[in-house]
Amino acid sequence: MDSKRAPNKRLFVGSLPFVYTEGELLTLFVPFGKVVALKIMRNRWGKSRGLGFVEFDNLDSAIAAKEKMHRFKLGDLALIVDYSEPDPFLTPEGQERHNEALERHPQRKQSLISTSSTKKAFVKKVAAVKEEEEKSLFFGKRLSPKDFKHQRQSVFESRFHHAKVGAKFAKRNKKK
Repeated sequence: MDSKRAPNKRLFVGSLPFVYTEGELLTLFVPFGKVVALKIMRNRWGKSRGLGFVEFDNLDSAIAAKEKMHRFKLGDLALIVDYSEPDPFLTPEGQERHNEALERHPQRKQSLISTSSTKKAFVKKVAAVKEEEEKSLFFGKRLSPKDFKHQRQSVFESRFHHAKVGAKFAKRNKKK
């Protein structure tokens, strides 16, 4: 093995084709043992980042999968399979470091608390908007902004808008 990390049950899988799904990744690693968790990392638009994680139920399965699947060819790509580092937040040391950081920076702790209060305020605003919508029902008919005369009509809602624009361009073309 050429890995510098200690063997563990969680594997990092890199150089995945971007079109690969979790099911296809699962079919690659199921022959080595029971897969407990599997995830392909995606960007905020849902596109694959070309990497993922596979976790087995026992260490022997993970070692066998790493040995067989490292540099495995998928088309013109060779997979990179290595032992993953555990999530630091899930370890007791990571939790302790997180709490120490919150004590050193009380404004971060306050921002975490304030985000929960802003969520509550948002929920209250949504409820208020729903109440206003229910009040806007007029004999079972929902009122729209066009029902009020004091609002300005949009230029694009005018039935003559396109005729005016077309005439303007026609005048320009005649001058040339």
